[in-house]
Amino acid sequence: MEETENEETNGVKSRQKTTPSAYRSSVLEILGLSSPADTAANTRIIEPNRPVPSFEDIETDLVTPRPVSPQTPAGDEVVEDERDLVQRLWTATEVSGDLGIDDWAPETPIDRAIGRYRWAWWPVLIGVLAVGLFLVVATLRGIPEGQANDLRAEWLVDIAELEADLPSARAATEIITAPSPGPIRLTNARASLIGFSTSGSAIDAAISESFPSPPPLASSSAFDELVPIQDDLRRAVELTESIDDNLADALTYRELVNQSFKLPNLPISGDELTIDDLGRQIASVLSFSRDSADQLPTSPEYLQHSAAVRALIDRLESWQASYLDALRLGDIDTATALKIEITDRTEQVKSTIGEPLAAVAVTVDAQLDELQQLLATAKTGLAVG
Repeated sequence: MEETENEETNGVKSRQKTTPSAYRSSVLEILGLSSPADTAANTRIIEPNRPVPSFEDIETDLVTPRPVSPQTPAGDEVVEDERDLVQRLWTATEVSGDLGIDDWAPETPIDRAIGRYRWAWWPVLIGVLAVGLFLVVATLRGIPEGQANDLRAEWLVDIAELEADLPSARAATEIITAPSPGPIRLTNARASLIGFSTSGSAIDAAISESFPSPPPLASSSAFDELVPIQDDLRRAVELTESIDDNLADALTYRELVNQSFKLPNLPISGDELTIDDLGRQIASVLSFSRDSADQLPTSPEYLQHSAAVRALIDRLESWQASYLDALRLGDIDTATALKIEITDRTEQVKSTIGEPLAAVAVTVDAQLDELQQLLATAKTGLAVG
C-alpha cells in the first residue's frame, strides 16, 4: 500500500509524492522509531497526574535522542533483529523498484513552470528555427548581389575616367596625324596619351578578375547580368590599346622618315679630299635610312608610302656612285642633274608623309567613336542594374 502526501508551498499545490510503505516502515524501525502502521495501535493515553510534555520538550527530545535500553523479548513475542530489518528493506526496494527519493526534494517554481508549459515551447522553438533559416538563406543569396553591385560601382568609376580622357585623345590624334605639327605640339600630344592609356589599363584590370563564386543556396544570376557589359568593356579595352598603338606607330613613322635621307650639302664640283669625305657622309646617311626603313610600321595605311621610302633607298645606293664619279670627272652637268634628282625625290617622300598619317587619323577617329559608344552602352547597363 502506498501513502499519498499533498503539500502546499506558498499557496501552490505541489505534485503528489509516493513512497512504498514497506520501505518507509523498515527505515523507521532502523532509526528506532515506530512504524506508521503501528502508531494508531500503540497510542497511549497520558495519565492525568503526569505532566503533559510541551512542544519545546518534544523538539529537544528529537534533537537529542535519548539512549534506549535494550528490552528482552518475553513470551511468544517475536523480535526482529537488524538482519531481518535490512532484509525487509532490501525486499521492499526490489518489489517497488522506486524508492521515491526524488519525492522528498522540494519542488521549485521553475520546475512547476517547465512542467506546466513544456509543450508550449515547441512551436516557439520551431518558429525561431524557421526564421533563423530564412535569414541565413536571405543573407547567402544577398552576398552575390552585393558583390555584383561593388563591381558595378568600380566599373562605373573606371568608365568615367576613360570618358574624361577621350577629348584629349582626339586632340592628340589630330596633332600626331597632321602634316607638320611641330616638335613641341608633338611632345605635348604624346604626353596627353599617357592618361588615356592608363585609364584603359584600369578597365582591363577590373574586368580581367574572375567573378566571385556564389555561396551555397545563392544564385549567380547577378554576375550573369554583368557578362554582356564585361564583353563590351573588353572590346573597349581592345579599342583603347589599338588607338594607342596606332598613334604610337604614327609617331614612330613620322620620326623615322624625318630622320632619314638627311644628306649633306651636295656640291657640283670639288677636290679629291672633299669628294672622299662626301662619300663617307652619304654612305652613313644611306645606312641609317636603310635601318630606319626596316623599322617602319607595317599597317595597311603605310604600305604605299613605305614603298616609296624603300625605292628611294635603293636609288640612293646607285645614285651615290654616279654622283661621286661625276664629281671626280668634273662633269658638272651630270653632278647637277643627279643632285636635283635625289633632292626632289627626298622632298617628295617627306612631303607626302601626311598621306598615310591622314589614313591613320580616319581609322583612329572611327575607333574613338566606337569606343565612346561602347562606354555609353556599358554605363547605361551598369546604371540600370
